[in-house]
Amino acid sequence: MSSDEDDFMSDKFLQTEVEPQCKALLPKLYFPFLALSKSHHEKRMMRIEKNRFDAEDEQRKVKKPKIEVEVERRNEALQKPIEEDSVGFKLMAKMGFKSGMSLGKKKDENDLGSGIKEPVPLEVKIGRKGLGHETAEVEKSRKRIDAIMERMAARSKMTDELSDDFRERRRIESICRLLMRAIIKARKTCAQLDIAKGRDTPIVEWFWPSYKSGDDAPEDKPTFSKDQAIRSKYTGFFYANGVPSPIHDGKSSENTPGELLTRIKSLVEYLKEEYVFCAICQKGFMEVEEMNVVCPGREEHEATITKTFRVCGINALAEVYDRIRAECEKRDLRRGLDEPTVPWHWKARFNAEAMLQLRRAEFEAETERFVYTNGKAAPPEIRFNELPLSDLKEKLAELLGYLREEHFYCLGCGTQSDTFEEMELACAGDHELDDYADH
Repeated sequence: MSSDEDDFMSDKFLQTEVEPQCKALLPKLYFPFLALSKSHHEKRMMRIEKNRFDAEDEQRKVKKPKIEVEVERRNEALQKPIEEDSVGFKLMAKMGFKSGMSLGKKKDENDLGSGIKEPVPLEVKIGRKGLGHETAEVEKSRKRIDAIMERMAARSKMTDELSDDFRERRRIESICRLLMRAIIKARKTCAQLDIAKGRDTPIVEWFWPSYKSGDDAPEDKPTFSKDQAIRSKYTGFFYANGVPSPIHDGKSSENTPGELLTRIKSLVEYLKEEYVFCAICQKGFMEVEEMNVVCPGREEHEATITKTFRVCGINALAEVYDRIRAECEKRDLRRGLDEPTVPWHWKARFNAEAMLQLRRAEFEAETERFVYTNGKAAPPEIRFNELPLSDLKEKLAELLGYLREEHFYCLGCGTQSDTFEEMELACAGDHELDDYADH
């Protein structure tokens, strides 16, 4: 080997600096010389190029799923028109078909475009579901959506009804407050006019307001004892909201199995009729039809309860009874009821201290002495706040009629006349309720 020839075994090739344009063309070949590069900038540029080529290689390695490839190829093939040199086009051409014509029934011989020009769309079935299964799923989904929409409409209607009922109750409460204020003023006016006229007692007992008398002698007042509380009408059992129960409610397991089964059946039917709730399934429904479809039915429920008693005994049956009673109490209280429709529908507990306090208050109310403004004995005061709207209207009308006919006084105008005719002339008539309450 002559000295003029290149020595490929020497290290001079490693020491030769590669031109920048060669770096861009042969980044992978240049990468082994990265460690031999002296410039920090050159090392950084080669590292960037290496990362870019590696990323491109990774992207080329990623393959599309077979289904996507088939769909792309099929769509690409369907978008291409039929070639004129194909066998199918030649056969159609022999039957008179020309490029641009439509297929199908034609109106006349000169009609070239009333039929279809595009091939019938191809629907490829993907998946392993049977034919018609997707249609059934769509129909089932539509029915489910319709049921949800009906349930939402029923709930919206119920909300509107509850809102209207709430507004009506608030309106009635407002009218009752105005009526009570008017009755209080009418009774005071009636007492003043009657006393000024020389009467010692009213014509009707409640026409005058009565007050508690505090000047009773201690020896004249009867005393209260616990024996009287025990002999009272109160049983000592109270519901969760503090209302006294009219029956003695002991342990549920102390009842006979037949009585427990009868009460459970009655409670289940009550919850179904009033709240569309199945106590055995522990599910609430929006409509009775939905409950009848989902709920197994009365016979299966009775069989389940009877099986529970036979397998687990009276204690398990008592637990079911207490659970259903708790659900009934919760829903009745949420509905606004102060006491159950049937006494044993709610759980009651014995409270001796509450019974003594209640009986003491009742005893004091029975023994209290009431008097009128002039000191004469009077009956206990009527609780007008507990009267319904119709009774309040009747009592106010009775008081107003008495004041007009007996004293020629109009509570709405606040004027008194000497005769009934003068009052009729002076009174404007047709007074509003606010005129009686705020005058």
